[in-house]
Amino acid sequence: MSEFTKGPWRANVKCLHPDMGGNHQMTYSIRIPCNSVGRTIHTIWLGGGRINDTKIVAANAHLIAAAPDMYEALERAKVFIENGIEFGYIQLPEQGDPALETPKLISTALAKAKGE
Repeated sequence: MSEFTKGPWRANVKCLHPDMGGNHQMTYSIRIPCNSVGRTIHTIWLGGGRINDTKIVAANAHLIAAAPDMYEALERAKVFIENGIEFGYIQLPEQGDPALETPKLISTALAKAKGE
């Protein structure tokens, strides 16, 4: 994996509290561990939404927490597909098949994660 902090990253519910307008807020954070001692070195706070937005906030928190695992899976999938095509284990689909875009989608996602 690139220069990212290795996982596991964790999504945590921090608190449920009323905001200034009396709407309840749910705050989620992403805990990113320190490589050497296992303590949290970074916390990314996802601002709480109104109580009816908490499912979206929670989904975003879990998606971000899964990022290191998804990045590694995409790197491995890219190599698997490239080797499968090169050695004849994977046949390319017919022109117009959306599956043809898969290697490009993987490369684009990996580049985006690296800030390229």
